[in-house]
This record gives sequence, C-alpha cells and structure tokens, in this order.
Amino acid sequence: MHERCRKPITIAGIVGDVRQPLSRDPRAESVLYLSYRQFPWPFMTLIVSPATEHSAAVSAVRQEVTLIDGSQAVGAAHLLDDVRTEWLGQPRLQTMVVTMFAGATLLLTLVGLYARVAHGVALRAREFAIRLALGASPTG
Repeated sequence: MHERCRKPITIAGIVGDVRQPLSRDPRAESVLYLSYRQFPWPFMTLIVSPATEHSAAVSAVRQEVTLIDGSQAVGAAHLLDDVRTEWLGQPRLQTMVVTMFAGATLLLTLVGLYARVAHGVALRAREFAIRLALGASPTG
C-alpha cells in the first residue's frame, strides 16, 4: 500500500532509473508514478512540448482541458525554459559569488607575488649596483 492513500494500488509496470529534468543530483531518484484515478491530487502540472508557438499551444491545451472537464480550472502557463531559469537561479548566484571570490583570490595572490619579488629585488639593488660597478654583466 502507498503510505499516503492507505489503500491498495494497482501496479501497471516498472520503469528504469529516472532523473528529474531539473534535478542537480546526477544519481537516479526513486519515483512512483500514480494514476490520477487511483490517487487524486488537488493540483496537477501538465508539461507540454509544443511544435507550435507557445501562445497557440497554451490555448489549445486550455480548450482540450475544458472539453475533458469543464469544471477544471487551468492555471498560469509557463515556458519550461523560464521555469528552469528560475529553478537554477539560486545555484547560478552561488556559482557567480564563488567565482568572484576565486577571481579576487587570484588577483590578491598575483599582487602579493609581485610585491614579494619587487621587495626582494629592492633589497638586493645595492648588491646589483656594486656587481655592475665591478664589471659583472647585467644578464649573467
């Protein structure tokens, strides 16, 4: 029995590993597909991949839902790309912040390395001048 409905359900088949399309987890998740007739849910989502323009597909889906059950309300329609963009907004922001900190770290490292080399050269400037005065070559 399914724990939420507490009544027997009919198993129609078994599918392979499933990965949710918006999931960040590369591993497969356990998914249970239930018939609406066996397990009614107050809210449902219909995902459509139209071959036509978005607005034409939305109106066609609304008409079909009305033909099937006129008492059903059809909510807002969203493009899958918009849903994905919104869903991925937080991870993208986190990635951008980490990238900015990494860039700042790299910049500070390069400035520190330059300062260390410049300081070492400045400390040995007198030595270099004496060696040049005694006839040493600048390249050797």
